[in-house]
Amino acid sequence: MKNKFVIFIGLIFLVFITSFLTQVVITNYGFIYNVNLGICTAEDMEFFNKFINSKFLLKNTFYKDIENETLYEGALKGMIDSIEDPYTSYLDKDESEALYQSIDQEYDGIGVYLQEDRTDNSIVVLSVIKGKPADIAGILAEDKILKINDIEYKGTQIDEAVLKIKENAGKKIKLTILRDGKTKEIDVECLHIKLDTVESEIKKDNIGYIKILEFGSETSKEFKEKYEELRKQNIEGLVIDLRNNTGGVYEEVIEIAKTIVPKGLIVYTQDKNGNKEEIFSESEGIDIPLSVLINEYSASASEVLAGAIKDRECGILVGQKTYGKGVIQGIYNMSDGSSIKVTIAEYYTPNGVCIDGIGIEPDKKVEQVSIKKDSQLEEAIKVLKQNN
Repeated sequence: MKNKFVIFIGLIFLVFITSFLTQVVITNYGFIYNVNLGICTAEDMEFFNKFINSKFLLKNTFYKDIENETLYEGALKGMIDSIEDPYTSYLDKDESEALYQSIDQEYDGIGVYLQEDRTDNSIVVLSVIKGKPADIAGILAEDKILKINDIEYKGTQIDEAVLKIKENAGKKIKLTILRDGKTKEIDVECLHIKLDTVESEIKKDNIGYIKILEFGSETSKEFKEKYEELRKQNIEGLVIDLRNNTGGVYEEVIEIAKTIVPKGLIVYTQDKNGNKEEIFSESEGIDIPLSVLINEYSASASEVLAGAIKDRECGILVGQKTYGKGVIQGIYNMSDGSSIKVTIAEYYTPNGVCIDGIGIEPDKKVEQVSIKKDSQLEEAIKVLKQNN
């Protein structure tokens, strides 16, 4: 009789929970996503029941106390990780906030761009932002960050490393770096940083130079302002530097491409259902010689721009083959401040090439042997002079 009682109570409880979860999925999540997620099937109900049973089993029998949040987030992460897509991920509230801060071009940090180095599973400094704490402290591009406050981080832990830095806003942190085969400890102040993503200057021979650090929410506006300033100075050619630019907001790179690429196709995307969206330029495009610097860390949105310029033959690519990220992500917010980043489509260059896992080859291949001498930039300027 006791066993029957337990089973009966369990069934009543599971029916209640299933009903509640159905409401959440259909109503709440549907509102947040602003898409039609469909109706829960019998298979979904079976899974929810199994999930709740497993949750109570762990809570009641595991020899240590477990927080509900730990189990819920673990289940979400496990589900998302099971599809084995490196760009689809669950972001908790803090991670989601950090992502949106980055998009809005402000964040707590030290003023560096970091990347996972897959050759040795390390964290490498791609570039250092001028005048920011890392620059002031003496951090250099190509330094490898081994430890933060004496805690070791591998390349695969780059997200955790970034969060560790952000946690110390308003404080100094100790970085253990590797430079030229030697380790060194450097104290760096972590501050709230407002970032300008576009830098410009005039190089020798009256060549304009624009470096795009990333594609944030204000990048296209910044680019157009810098570009107009340079044009007023009668530049004879333009170099756009996309090296170490790992991407950003898709809409922002499209706005820049519409300024540079002449009338016609810029890029198109295609989802799993074959839905195709083509993006066109309606402008006359750039009317002075253009070269674009790329390297192995130019990715995603950078490759959209580089691919359009190459295929439409309105500029020359100089440097090294790009990273090869030919997919785009959508960010979907949850009511608790967390979010899910999902790969939603592939993108194709004007010639119909998806560069995912392949990258874009430069028209002029140049290795960067030393950070002290920018041989790639020199070649980009040389190419412009030859085409003038």
